[in-house]
This record gives sequence, structure tokens and C-alpha cells, in this order.
Amino acid sequence: DDALFLFRAAASRLNRAGMPWRDHYALTLDVFNNIAESEAALGNHENAMLESETIFENVKSLTDKVQAQSTYIESLCELNKEDYNMWVSKAVEILAEHEINVPESPTYAQVRNEVIKFGLALRGRTIFCLTKFPVATDEKVASAITLANVVLRRAVVNTRMFLAGILAYRILRIALNKKIITRDIFTVVWSLTFTFRKREKFKNAFDYSEAGLILRDRFPLQTGKEDIVPHVAPIAVSSYQIPYQDTIQPWLDLHKQLMFRGLPEVGLACAMFAMYAHLCASLPLNALFDGKLILIEEMSRSLGRDLFVELSLLLRQGCYNISGNKLKSSADPLTLTGPVFNETEALAKCEGATLKSLKRDTTVMRLYLAVIFNDIDLMEQMLFELDGIPAYDNLVGRQHLRLTFAGIAALLVPKYKKNDGVHEKWASITIKFFEKLAKVGSPNAKPVLMCLHALETRSVVSFDAAIAVCSEAGLVHLAAVMNEQCGLWLYERSRTGELEDERRGCTMWLPSTEPKHQSEAALDHGQKHRAYLKSALNNYQMWGAAPKAKQLEERFAFLAKTDSSTRWKRDAQMQAVEELV
Repeated sequence: DDALFLFRAAASRLNRAGMPWRDHYALTLDVFNNIAESEAALGNHENAMLESETIFENVKSLTDKVQAQSTYIESLCELNKEDYNMWVSKAVEILAEHEINVPESPTYAQVRNEVIKFGLALRGRTIFCLTKFPVATDEKVASAITLANVVLRRAVVNTRMFLAGILAYRILRIALNKKIITRDIFTVVWSLTFTFRKREKFKNAFDYSEAGLILRDRFPLQTGKEDIVPHVAPIAVSSYQIPYQDTIQPWLDLHKQLMFRGLPEVGLACAMFAMYAHLCASLPLNALFDGKLILIEEMSRSLGRDLFVELSLLLRQGCYNISGNKLKSSADPLTLTGPVFNETEALAKCEGATLKSLKRDTTVMRLYLAVIFNDIDLMEQMLFELDGIPAYDNLVGRQHLRLTFAGIAALLVPKYKKNDGVHEKWASITIKFFEKLAKVGSPNAKPVLMCLHALETRSVVSFDAAIAVCSEAGLVHLAAVMNEQCGLWLYERSRTGELEDERRGCTMWLPSTEPKHQSEAALDHGQKHRAYLKSALNNYQMWGAAPKAKQLEERFAFLAKTDSSTRWKRDAQMQAVEELV
């Protein structure tokens, strides 16, 4: 507010001097650009657009319009978040002034044509050739690239990946043909990592991220919105390359930086990246995690970011349901109807894109709960709810969580229910996704892929392999799920007298002349499930899923008799902290 007051005071003094746009052109242009940007930063987007239009009427050249045009597009986007066509139409019109002609809603064929042209411009070189080019001195070219990058950034935020793709390849083609780079080039290179991630071309995403790092080092970092992608993209890509646990602190550090710079939307998104990484890493659902979610909720509420408020409440409620917080969990852990978050009430308060996003997130959380508590009917229901929602998600951890548990659910739903194609579709999508990631060495993909293969092949050998990999990676929740599913599978087979050849994955039916008694081999096999179910119980207790552990103990009496020295007990002080938080 103080800055805006000073800039307006300067504009008033200039106006009193006579004809500021004629007599003090450079100073007046700078003052009015700062007024427009200040209004936009304060959320006064109508005023920002009016000030930008004043600049359009008085500038002497096209390049002098670029800063105001950037502000105008940003404000237009903020005012029309629900109406994509409204802002993109004007943005494309502005780009045309700079001889960058792109369609408002590109088709796949148009994007593909741009990719081919980009490939020809590369002339057999890799993307790393850009790192050798000099910095552009042609102001007209640099200005056009800057403006195109503004629209590109907005297209990525709005997940309009065809428009983002065609702009990115066009900008890079200009740079290749002119053999120059600008400050915006490294953000464009990084923006393509989102496109490659969506297309599941992870090797390309890794290469472009590395090239972007080299290019970034050639320019001093700025502190505005143009600095978002250079920070977010590398951590997002690294989330595929290093364990999720190691990405939590970088996301939280970036969250603090962006909040300090007055970029709350992306700053809060980074905080949510960290929270989903916590869930993916199978870290304890304790008071420390709860405290972080409470801080995010309070920040979001104070900034009027309703979606982040509801999302933090949703995650808290889901975690309370899993951990069994006596004061805050739902009566039924499979529902989101607790004192912290009520799904029906929360959805009723939302509309438009916010409603769509929150509906997706509640569905993902309920699917998560359905797998943990092994509720087949709810798994099936949630898979149908997710049908039609793209597999890609800008939020890497949320995508990982959703695809992990969608894949497990799709393979757990009994075959007789799989007559509509939905389950097969999700099983295929998730297995292919994690196979591609595993091929490029992602440490986060292999444990999930092993779990999916175990559920698909159903052999003791495959379950043991999945359990070993998950345990080694510290993914206690997945190790618990695999132990439980293997134990339940062996238990059901022991009841029917079916044995499994552990080496070949085939089954052997053991006839019995006395129906009331099992053969000796079947009896031995029938005891085998106990070891897996005990391991499942121990893993759930280590993770902090007390209600789930209780569910297993109630179903299998032998689990309730486990030696108390090996059973997990909630620390009294920790319980007191949880009740206070």
C-alpha cells in the first residue's frame, strides 16, 4: 500500500508538470508500470488493467508496451480464472502484435507440427546446445519471448498443456534459429518438464531440467513471478529422482521464500507438495505433521485462499481417521465426516474450479482410506469417482499417492466386478506409469511397481519381493498393505484347500477324503498366513494406524494375543499432545 501511494504521488507530480508522456517519457513510463504492478500485487486487478491501458495509449514503441502487457495478461487471468477463453483470447491477440501467432485452443496435430519444426531447428543437437548461445541483444526479440513466456506460465498454471507446449516449442525454435538466449529461455526449458511429465517422458524431463539449471546460472535470479518456475520445476522433477522424504525440506524452504516475496498461491502450493511428500514417504502421522497442516490452514485462511484451507483440513481429517485420534477422527474411519472436516459441508461451500479440485482430493483421500482399511466396495466406488479425471497432476506427490492407491484398488476389486473396464483401465494406467519411472531409476517407483506386480501375479515370491523392497525403502504403510494382502490371500486359500507353488505361481488343489480335516500340507500352508498378518499388524502399529491394527486384531484372534513387548503402544505424552493440537 505504501509503495502504491508513493507511485501515485509521483504520477500526480508528473501530471502537474504539464505533459509527462512527452517531456518525461522514460520516468513516466516507469512510474505507471510500477503503479499497474502494485495494483495487481494488491489484488486490484481492474485498476491494474486500467493503468496498463493508459500505458498502451501513450507508449512510443511496441517494446515499451511489453511490461504493461504482461501485467494486463496476469490481471486478466486473475479476474477470469473460471473462464479460460476470456483471458486466452486477449493474450493470443497481444502475442500476435509481436509476430507470435498461435491458436487459442491448439489441437494435438498443431502441437505435433510445432514439435516437428522444433526438431528440425535442433539439427541433430540436444537441448544442451542452448547453453552455448550468447545472450540476445535484439530488444524486439527479447521482448516477444518475455511476453510469450508470461502466457506460457499462465497456461501451465491452468493446465492448458497444448497451449503451453506450442508456446514453449515456438520460443525455443526462435532461440535456436537466432542462436541466442534470454532470461526467459531457462524458464521455458523448465516449463517443458511439465509437458514431458504429463506425457510420461521422464528421461526428457530430467534432461530439460538439467539444461535449465545450466542456463539459470547464467542469469542473476529475480524475485518476482518470473522466479517461480526456476525454483519449482527442479524440485518437482527431483521428486521422481530422489526419495520423497528428501524433497520435504526443499519444498518447505521454497514455500517460505515465495510467501516472503508475496507469492502466496504458489507458496501455499509448495507447502502442500511437502505434505503429500510426507504421506508418500510413509512418515509417522503424528503431532508434528499435524502441526504443519494447522500452520498451512491458518496461513491460507488469513490470505483468503479457501481451497488451501479445505485441503489442509481434509488431510488432517484423513490422518486423524488413520491414527485414531479420539477427539478428532470420524466415527467411521472410511468417511470424512469428522469435527475437523466434513466432506458434504465443504463441497457445498465451493463452486467452479475449487469444487472440482476439492471433489478430486476428497475422492483420493477416501480411496486411500479404503485401501488401508481394505474396504472393497469403497475402493470400487472411488475408482468410478476418479474415472474421467486425468492421471496427470502438477502436484507430484498427490499424483503419486492417487496412482499408487488407484492401482492397488483396481487389482484388489474381485474379478467378477471387473466387467465395466474401469478397473482394468486404472490397473493398466498405474502399472505403465510406474514401469516408465522405474526404467529411468526412480527410487519412488520401484516399491509401488513391485506391489502392483505382487497383486497382479499373486504368488508368495512376488509378495515377499514387494515387502522386502518396501521395507528397505522405509515405506511402512505399503509393507503393511502387502503383508496384509498376502496373509489374507493365503488365509482364503488355506480355507479352500488350495496351495500355491511359490516358485511358479501356479496353484495345486489338494483333495481330501475327510472334508472336516485338511491334509498335512494344507495345514502347514494354513499357518503361513499368520506370519504375514503379524508383520502387517506390526507395520501398521509402527506407522501409527491404531484403528487399522485394531481391525486386524478383531478379525484374527491370534493377533490380539501377540506378546505385549512387541506390540506398539501410543506414548502417553504424545497422546496428550495430539489431544491438545
